[in-house]
Amino acid sequence: MKKTILLIIVLILGALTFSQGLYSWEHNINPALINARRRSIFELNVTPDINIYQNLVKNSFIFDNLNKKEITIDLNDFYEGLNGNDFELSTDDYINTNFAINIFDLGLSVYANATVEAEAKVPNELLKLIVEGNEINKTYKGKGDLNSFSTAEVGAYLSYKYSDNLLGIKYGWFVPVLVSDKNSGYDYEFVTSNQTSSINANLNVEAPFYSVFNSSEIENLNVNTVFDRINSNRGQSIDIGYIRYADEEPWFGISVGNITLSPALANKGIKAVGNYTIDSTNLIFENKFEVKGDIKLEDIQNVNEKISKPLKLTGFYKQNLLIDWIPYIEYYPTLSRIDWGVFARGDLFVIPYSIGFENINKLWKVSIGTGINLHILELDLSVASVSTDITKILDLRGISAKVNLSLGF
Repeated sequence: MKKTILLIIVLILGALTFSQGLYSWEHNINPALINARRRSIFELNVTPDINIYQNLVKNSFIFDNLNKKEITIDLNDFYEGLNGNDFELSTDDYINTNFAINIFDLGLSVYANATVEAEAKVPNELLKLIVEGNEINKTYKGKGDLNSFSTAEVGAYLSYKYSDNLLGIKYGWFVPVLVSDKNSGYDYEFVTSNQTSSINANLNVEAPFYSVFNSSEIENLNVNTVFDRINSNRGQSIDIGYIRYADEEPWFGISVGNITLSPALANKGIKAVGNYTIDSTNLIFENKFEVKGDIKLEDIQNVNEKISKPLKLTGFYKQNLLIDWIPYIEYYPTLSRIDWGVFARGDLFVIPYSIGFENINKLWKVSIGTGINLHILELDLSVASVSTDITKILDLRGISAKVNLSLGF
């Protein structure tokens, strides 16, 4: 009996401690990971990574009411949960695909990716006005922010493996798709009058952006147009990464990324313009309420904005203590920003698993992931809770989902 229990413990520990390490599709941490050789001949990866954050409504509230015919909403509860902060709605998305081949000690790859960073803020004063009401015959005015930084990139990669060392260089062409001007935003005005029994609210959006596309091209974006602009307006950058191997697995790596050789040229000026009005006069006798407005993109004068990528220094280290522990750090000196995280990874018999804790661009992130690896086909899925406040990270106000599909042998 004791021998049986001991055998079971050994099998469980063996299953849990099976090395997992970093994946080739995580080459945003270190470019040399593209040819980390999980497959010896070739590999194709497709990876969408979607992150959405808002600080007003708990996602648990949404899930709890999905199948209900009637939903009770208490705006006071939502508003009080902000604790005096502005309402934020943001998304930070990354979509990548790459194809890598290995020829003896050389690794070759081509890749394409797109990033979307967008944020909108609603002032707390406006939310307070909606929840708590307003003072008659008083005018309320304010401003809100709209920000975007979206890019597209294509490039190639070369690596050389010697002994337990791997050196990789990534060269890319990038273009700005939508980069917001520092003055991008909206303003609002709210007025009531007891003399005319009226309510008037006005929301004006005026958000200038820089791009390589004009307004009609953005509304009808296609692959051919993207490659045309990459050819004519591209910026150039390189990433250099080094990895040290132990037991055929990357265990240490450093890199210098986003080295801009030449900036991209955003020569198109466009503007999101909108106006929404709420107008009601003589409420007591006529009880009429009218809402109207629209928003559209307009071309403005051509610009000459040069867009560079922020320099990035990264490092990671893997230590096996029952399972693989992988801390990493990314430092952006021009942004005075530090991103960091740690992953705990292993295999439960044949099922890979991953637990992550990260701080990325002021967002805290706790993730869990699993998948299936048949070698020729690998599928991984991770989901996460995201929050700007570490004490509310389990409130599920922000969610993240990442999927990777790998093919090769």
